[in-house]
Amino acid sequence: MGDIREQGRVFGREGNLLGLFSEPRQGPEMPVAVVLLNAGIIHRVGASRFTVQLARTLAEAGYRSFRFDLSGIGDSALPRREAPLTEIVKQDIDDAITLALEDGRCPGGVVLIGLCSGADNAFHVAPTDPRVRGLVLIDPMVHETPGFRREKMKQRLTSARSWLNVVSGRSIALRLKDRLGSEDDVLPPDHYGLLTDPPEAMQEKAKQLEADGVRLLYVLTGGAHRYCNYPGQVADSLKLSPRSPVLQVEWRPQANHILSDRTDRQWLYQTVLQWLPGVNNQQPSSRVGR
Repeated sequence: MGDIREQGRVFGREGNLLGLFSEPRQGPEMPVAVVLLNAGIIHRVGASRFTVQLARTLAEAGYRSFRFDLSGIGDSALPRREAPLTEIVKQDIDDAITLALEDGRCPGGVVLIGLCSGADNAFHVAPTDPRVRGLVLIDPMVHETPGFRREKMKQRLTSARSWLNVVSGRSIALRLKDRLGSEDDVLPPDHYGLLTDPPEAMQEKAKQLEADGVRLLYVLTGGAHRYCNYPGQVADSLKLSPRSPVLQVEWRPQANHILSDRTDRQWLYQTVLQWLPGVNNQQPSSRVGR
């Protein structure tokens, strides 16, 4: 902590938002700032202080990072104005980006980092904001593809447990349960993302981001295995080439959704730090008015 400083800020159009800067004590050394988004309703410290550790790791490497609470989460109050929650979230992110860049010391724009719904929110807003130059998306929405269904079938055919369920008749009961639903069922991933896009919209946005040179780092853990079961599913679902110059996919099936194991977290932090220079070296965005 001796080499970094942290400062809380109240901000937003109504002064209802609270966030925290972490940066080198002498100010940012890197041209790109990083804004970290809430995962679901977890406030800005993140699960098991995940976001705190990431923000400080970035600051130690010379980056300005800013973590904040969306309206109605943690220390950020709901705004007084009446507006759809989706619009409030987009405005909150816009205000956070504006604050992170306000003094002009990060001329390279921002990278948005989000886990789960935070990743979905980041992907949703990025194509229309020319200040966003990169996205780190940890277990975001990845829509099903024919490859996903083939992989799922292959896993069932090679699973001794699946065959046991067939022989015992349990597979019929499981299919009925899936069809009828249960109050104990975990909601599918699209229910977690406040700004989750349908497949066609995600494909259109991915093409726009690729055309604008916005770099994408996807990190998939074992927590995403229910809806993403092979690394190439990201490119397939977005209809991007696996060799797209803007797309990098990191596959970490041994990690859980919040990367609670120390080894997995250290791996993630190093992966992000190794990826960020590619954003630093980009030319400024030419996007205007979108």
